[in-house]
Amino acid sequence: SKKHEYAKYSCDVDLLLKECFFTLKISHVDDRSISQISNQLKMERTTLTRNLNVLKKSGWVKSNTGSDGRFTYIDLTAKGNKVLSNVFPHWQLAQDQVKKILGEELDSFQKNLKNINTNLI
Repeated sequence: SKKHEYAKYSCDVDLLLKECFFTLKISHVDDRSISQISNQLKMERTTLTRNLNVLKKSGWVKSNTGSDGRFTYIDLTAKGNKVLSNVFPHWQLAQDQVKKILGEELDSFQKNLKNINTNLI
């Protein structure tokens, strides 16, 4: 399956697919508050927090409270950045393989997904 294409490549760096996904996504969010990350991922904050706890235990992310104490921000640690730099080439290989398998279907799927997401907002 397509999911296994990603898992096949991410296993090379001893990561689970979900951990790989979250590490990459967090690195692409400008304002790394839990609220912004959950909005970006279209995920409930409680679900995100559970997933972030796994990354915290692994030492890949850390949380910091904002200066006013109202927001919690997530940062990649040095270990998290190292993991990310190791994962990204494998992730890109998996992306390329999935694109090769799906071809034009992937473009169509991504457009449909974007339309659904836009209509939900």
